[in-house]
Amino acid sequence: MREVVTVVFGAEEITPPGIILEADRPEWSLVKRERLWVLRIGLGALAANFNKFLLQPTQGSEAISVLTHILSDQDTFVGIGEAVVPSAAAGSFVVLRDGRRGLNARGVTRSFTKQEVALTNSDSHLLVKANIFTALPPFITSKGGPSNEGVILIESTAVNLAQNVYLAGYERIARKEELADL
Repeated sequence: MREVVTVVFGAEEITPPGIILEADRPEWSLVKRERLWVLRIGLGALAANFNKFLLQPTQGSEAISVLTHILSDQDTFVGIGEAVVPSAAAGSFVVLRDGRRGLNARGVTRSFTKQEVALTNSDSHLLVKANIFTALPPFITSKGGPSNEGVILIESTAVNLAQNVYLAGYERIARKEELADL
């Protein structure tokens, strides 16, 4: 964060009075080396099955991805640290919101989908109500790798429902000291 203060304000030690970095403007993501992304994923209704959506950085990418907003047409649970959804469909990449990288530029964060029988639904973590654009507390994935930890799992709350989920967030390459902690 000190890099942001230095680049934007010229200060090296402290943040100037009246500046709250938690209320950053979106264009400051460039200075922080963050790539903003969006994603829409959906699944149709399947009898006695829950819809599950998974976000995870590509293996070996050393990226950290943060989910910041969600909008779903059904009540949804959001959890973190779940195992990879077994037998998930092939993943698709998030789309970067940064015009400097060209149209349909993709990030390294991927989404996967799965419909699982109702008996295997996991415990809830954070409930997101339907049709409300919701800002989330930080849900952060770890770097991509052989570990299945640090993934973000989104699950429907009822069986046999078609569901569309719209997500927004950002990703960035982790610094060496951050990777040591993952």
